[in-house]
Amino acid sequence: MKKLQRMGSALVVLLLVLSIFAVYQRVGSFGFVDFDDGLYVRDNPRVASGLSPGGIKWAFSLEPSKSEGTYYHPLAWVSHMADVEMFGMSPGRHHLVNLSFHLGNTLLLFLLLWAMTGAYWKSLLVAAMFGLHPVNVESVAWIAERKNLLSTFFWLLTMFSYWFYTRKPGFGRYAFALFLFALGLLSKPMLVTLPFVLLFMDYWPLERFAADEARPVPVQSGTLKKRAALLVVEKAPFLVLALLSIGGAVWSLGGQVEASHASAGLRLAQAAVIPVIYLAKLILPLGLGVYHTYPVSVPLWHAAGAGLLSAGACVLAFLLRKKHPYILVGLLWFVVTLVPVLGIIQGGRWPAYAERWAYVPFMGLFILLAWGTPVLLKKLGGSLHFSAAAFVTLLAFWAGLSWIQVGYWQDSLILFCRAVEVDRNNSFLENNLASAYKELGFLNQAVVHFQKAVVIDPQSAEAHINLADAYALKGRKAEAERHIHAALALKPNNARVYAAMGCAYDALGEDRKALACYARAVEIRPNLAEAHFNMGAGYARMDRAPEALSAFERAVEARPGYAEAHAALGDTLAHLRRPDDAARSYREALKIKPGLLSAKVGLQRLETEGMKEASPGK
Repeated sequence: MKKLQRMGSALVVLLLVLSIFAVYQRVGSFGFVDFDDGLYVRDNPRVASGLSPGGIKWAFSLEPSKSEGTYYHPLAWVSHMADVEMFGMSPGRHHLVNLSFHLGNTLLLFLLLWAMTGAYWKSLLVAAMFGLHPVNVESVAWIAERKNLLSTFFWLLTMFSYWFYTRKPGFGRYAFALFLFALGLLSKPMLVTLPFVLLFMDYWPLERFAADEARPVPVQSGTLKKRAALLVVEKAPFLVLALLSIGGAVWSLGGQVEASHASAGLRLAQAAVIPVIYLAKLILPLGLGVYHTYPVSVPLWHAAGAGLLSAGACVLAFLLRKKHPYILVGLLWFVVTLVPVLGIIQGGRWPAYAERWAYVPFMGLFILLAWGTPVLLKKLGGSLHFSAAAFVTLLAFWAGLSWIQVGYWQDSLILFCRAVEVDRNNSFLENNLASAYKELGFLNQAVVHFQKAVVIDPQSAEAHINLADAYALKGRKAEAERHIHAALALKPNNARVYAAMGCAYDALGEDRKALACYARAVEIRPNLAEAHFNMGAGYARMDRAPEALSAFERAVEARPGYAEAHAALGDTLAHLRRPDDAARSYREALKIKPGLLSAKVGLQRLETEGMKEASPGK
């Protein structure tokens, strides 16, 4: 009988894994999206080169923070390099690695809670909610969010190691937990709140605050204050690492950690309502998007009401702590782990809130639901079977929403069309949607959305220069130049602005002005591959093959995975009568992008010319 029960329990776990896989398996056919995937993988020459001593040294240096504007997370970079080393630039495989991490995190969460509490079905329920909830789709379906998945993997391993330490305290076990925590911080600094969560777990379910020596893992007898103080001191090395990580993140970003466009008052008001926004998305996860912009204002009564609601919930949880300690622990887990992403201090392009930031905080709420709902339903007269049926229905509902949400990540156009539906009046999203249309050749639609981006945010140099480029492609010179000058006034020393200006002048047929813009762009940022490529194309049109060759070589050096640049290099080498070198460039282009027509045509032309030269009598 027990054997059958164990088999049944194992089958339920297998069913959960298969359910999560069924929801997400389509990502294996998805591509990169134009939202940080280029920065982290596709267009990053260091990552595109795979694993190498030089690449690893780069990842652990401060260079990525200076050149890419990212905070310090070297293990995330190394993880992407490992993907490229194993799978090349095939985005589907990178997506599937993300899915593997999510499945691993789900199973680790289940095993951790089961080990700590002995409650098999409640632990499995927490894991099921975590694995299937739509809020987590962004972290899984977005290649650039590997850092979130990887850091959570180390978060859970740290907690597991810490649990082993509490069962039998010793320096080795403690040091190993500390080591795993350090790896997590090197994946993403958001783990800085983990020492506090370990303290919460000491209270429940580990019960290390208990004075009774019969408890499984008491600290020692004595007053509650003394036991609490010892437990806090025990976390001191973890806190030191957390503080070092915070300092390192701020230092690595240098002057990029700033208050953003949102005023201090708006940021504080938004920080107050963020927990309530997430609570609403917990039960009814609708309106999920990739970038939620700040509102113009947050009404005072919204902020005050949300703050009172959060404070009231914490007070109630504290009052119920003796009979229901999981309520306090789950709520504190949720609130404390949200603190780093409340947006009071910001760096880079900071949204009002983001679904990916709920990946770890929601674990606390899932614990609260799994342990608390059966108790509540019992008090209301509901049976255990009714409770189980309610959760199965909820999980099925969440899984269906997740399946729909996964589909939005298929490509950039679908992603940003959906994002604009969710968050209207968002300049950043309108600009990205317009870029997606332009990439596919839908120029009229691109112009419409670039115009919207400029209207929403006239201070966006990126929107101005993109609109200028679109106008130039349509031959509207006056409008193009007006927006070029507007962008330059906003960002006079920005390499990407100059590169985009060059594209606009290219479209207007003004090659010399375009080349001057590209030259200025690479002077500011020497590794800007697009500028080198476009400069090479300009030189090629002017029949200046040696300069074109140099520019294309710089482009592929800056971005080894730049298929179009390899093909253009092949064309230039063929023009210079270097067929063997040209063939190598064409093959490299086709290796990166097998369907690239220019490389296929170039290689076929070389083969045809080679056959003609080898024919008798020729």
